[in-house]
Amino acid sequence: MSKSRVCIYGGSVVTPFGVHDATLWIRDGKIERVGQDTLKKAYATAGGRPDCVDASDYYILPGFLATSYLQPVRRKGVTAYIEEVRNLIASGVTSIIDTIQLDTWMTGSQVAYQLANHYNNLIDYCVRIRLQAAHLTPARLAELFAYKIHQIEVRVGHREEIGQLDWEHLARQLSTYKVSLILHIEDEQSLEQEYRQAMYAEWIHRCLQAKIRTSIHGIDPFSLKGQDAFYLLAEADGKECERGITYLSKHWYEYLPMVCDVRQMTLRQLRKAQHGEQALSLLVRLAVTNTAKAAGCYPQKGSLLPGADADLVLLHKDEWLTNFELSTMLKFSELCLPRLVMSKGKWIYKEANHLSTVGAGRRLQQLQPYNYVI
Repeated sequence: MSKSRVCIYGGSVVTPFGVHDATLWIRDGKIERVGQDTLKKAYATAGGRPDCVDASDYYILPGFLATSYLQPVRRKGVTAYIEEVRNLIASGVTSIIDTIQLDTWMTGSQVAYQLANHYNNLIDYCVRIRLQAAHLTPARLAELFAYKIHQIEVRVGHREEIGQLDWEHLARQLSTYKVSLILHIEDEQSLEQEYRQAMYAEWIHRCLQAKIRTSIHGIDPFSLKGQDAFYLLAEADGKECERGITYLSKHWYEYLPMVCDVRQMTLRQLRKAQHGEQALSLLVRLAVTNTAKAAGCYPQKGSLLPGADADLVLLHKDEWLTNFELSTMLKFSELCLPRLVMSKGKWIYKEANHLSTVGAGRRLQQLQPYNYVI
């Protein structure tokens, strides 16, 4: 039985640290080979003639990962949910990190229901659980890990809540289960900066002491430089994205523990980089590769390496960062839309037409958020 094969040639492959011309060979939804050489005819025809795509006019990026909260959309029904996912696909998103809010009354059966493949997703997705700090207990954590949860967003309103957590028992579980925590301070804009900084410091101290990998929403990523390079990560907002892009464009190989959602990035931020291709590399580094590593699905997602899922975004070169004023705050995901999007070796979006299949997406469960330095 012949296997499904695709050859994408002539395009410019965008990596986290540069752009190079290469041919991608895809077999059964996986990237088989990436290289500049011309492969032998026998290799090209083995297992059936490949579907050849001329990408000479395109940049080829790994598919974006979006951090989303789709629970309210799911409640509206199948049509609304599929429409929302299709909107994400049209922006180049090929995987979703979906956040699910769990309330105290939810038992194991309700947790299982929340984790079900609601409405048969169109693209692959990871699950992140959202809990109030008071509800993060050893018993709850053990229950969640039974459902293969590897990321938990902890909502904290006051500094005292951090100290009241049972860190002694939680540390052993989090270390054993390899679960990462995300700190989200509620109503952080209403808190004084000094108080927020004290909360960040308390959280960082606890996590480093327990050797827990943690992401912190809203923290200045530059404040994490010089601390433990492995366990700490900033989930940047739009303002911090701009600072990070500007810094990395001048310090290309410098370490900066930061991830950005592609929907937070503006064209103005990206155009401040030295040139267009460098901006694309920074986009991939912060919004794709780092996000996949933090979620624990790298290199299966967020890379164009052999063995990775063939999730691709093709941007037309003539449309990249052109005809836009430098002062504009236009969103990248709204203006620089892809011409083609591929998920696991199949085109799911072509020239504004959706080709995705309901039920093609799957939940990624074997996540490893402790495997890579960001």
